[in-house]
Amino acid sequence: MLLLGLLATTLYGCAEDLESTAACPALCPSQNVEVRDTTFEVSLDSTVEGFPTLGTEPFLYVASRGDTVETRAVIRFDSLPSRYTRAAGDTGTPITEVDSAFLRVRLDTAGSLFPESMTIDVFDVDTTAADDDTAAVAALFRDDRLIGGLTLARAEVRDSALVPLQNAVVLDKAAGGKRLRVGVRVRGSSGTELRIFSAEGGTGTSLGPRVTFRPSPDTALRAISVAPRSTSPAGRFDLQSELRDYTLAVRGGTGAVPGALAVGGLPARRSYLRFDISPTLLRQSTVVRATLVLTQRANPAAPASDTFYVYPHVVLAGAGVTDVARAARLLGPKPGTFVVSTLSPLTADSLRVVPAESGTRAVELSRIVTQWRNRADTLAPRAIVLRSDREGMAAIEALFHSTDAAPELRPQLRVSYVPGVTFGLP
Repeated sequence: MLLLGLLATTLYGCAEDLESTAACPALCPSQNVEVRDTTFEVSLDSTVEGFPTLGTEPFLYVASRGDTVETRAVIRFDSLPSRYTRAAGDTGTPITEVDSAFLRVRLDTAGSLFPESMTIDVFDVDTTAADDDTAAVAALFRDDRLIGGLTLARAEVRDSALVPLQNAVVLDKAAGGKRLRVGVRVRGSSGTELRIFSAEGGTGTSLGPRVTFRPSPDTALRAISVAPRSTSPAGRFDLQSELRDYTLAVRGGTGAVPGALAVGGLPARRSYLRFDISPTLLRQSTVVRATLVLTQRANPAAPASDTFYVYPHVVLAGAGVTDVARAARLLGPKPGTFVVSTLSPLTADSLRVVPAESGTRAVELSRIVTQWRNRADTLAPRAIVLRSDREGMAAIEALFHSTDAAPELRPQLRVSYVPGVTFGLP
């Protein structure tokens, strides 16, 4: 009865033709609501590259796709045990033999591309060259450094691969207190891509790479399992942790494209876009819709069937961060991420793209605009970053026209809003 009474009161109120335009919208939202549309141009845009930071990848992306993409992985085992114990209380026996040495890697089979047959090659890539000297490390992937390998047919591929290593090499490293740094390369009968769980991506789940071996041919002895560890660069423990393993990009990506905003690639790129939106509109209006309109350019180097998702992120970097490259690293959560402070997910849209295609694309930013409204004007510019959901895990890249293009091709933010209503007595 109470619910029926409230419903009757509401219907009666909405049926009245009140003359006051200030009071009626509060009771009858369908009356006197004016939705306005406006368009904001991008005041600053830029493509920033170098993502993710070397060694922070959740997966090691090892690929061989002809002349377009060639990537490898480096996994460091800078500390191998030189002694083993046979039983509890044993003080340790020096390792003088090694049997059944393997490099174990876990594969993300859903995100990998397997040919009819493939070979995983393992090389000794230990060097005194600088940690970020890609050319020096890439030069070590040669036949005289080959220390292991495994050939598989597609039907034999599982979510884990045990690649045999030369026992003598592992013994030399362990008994001599030397570093074992392995490089992983893949070859296939056609295009091949492996997504290997990295030390970062496998943390806490034992999915990261391991070197395993027995310190004796005696099968009763338990195999020793060694996790990746890096001791360089000296004194930089943060970087040592990151450089336990990483993807080595030998060849890939389209390179910088003049007049284009790029998302994806290898090393991955992000697009930074800043807007000059009136603070008055954000504070005194209700945004109904905010749509970022982009014009995609065809990427001729991209396979026709490749697709990925582009996510918009709100930029959290304050106004004092004038370096766009730094600002592009300080981002809010991606759409769909549960935000504890609001007890709800961030529900902005993502944009599915086919890099080989072109045309007009749109992605909804209403929730991001709401975040702008809730932050003081002086805290941060009204900016977003577009990034790939396969960042660091694939070489495909999408291109969009920037502000250097013709006016009809430039990115725009189209906003539909309801002006604020001043409530008062009729």
